[in-house]
Amino acid sequence: MTVEAPQRTHMIEVLHPIARNKPVELPLAERAGTLDGRVIGFLDNSKSNVDLFLRRVEELLRQRFPFETLHVRKGNAATPASEDQIKDLAERCDAVINAYGD
Repeated sequence: MTVEAPQRTHMIEVLHPIARNKPVELPLAERAGTLDGRVIGFLDNSKSNVDLFLRRVEELLRQRFPFETLHVRKGNAATPASEDQIKDLAERCDAVINAYGD
């Protein structure tokens, strides 16, 4: 005995993974010229080892320049810095080093 299976067709939609949007080009920030006497912000995203990395960057910069610091640590690596944190860094710092760890 032979039983024929019904013929079924399924449509598969294939998506093209290339983005259609062109990236927006932003101008580079104005350079501070020198770090002497400036305030440098360090933004820590709270991932593993970023504090060690930023501390080392600060040590290396201090070998060449005298400057003040503002350290800001995000509460969670998965979320952006708060508006208050960004505002504080922008108002109080001449330059900011943003880093992430792992």
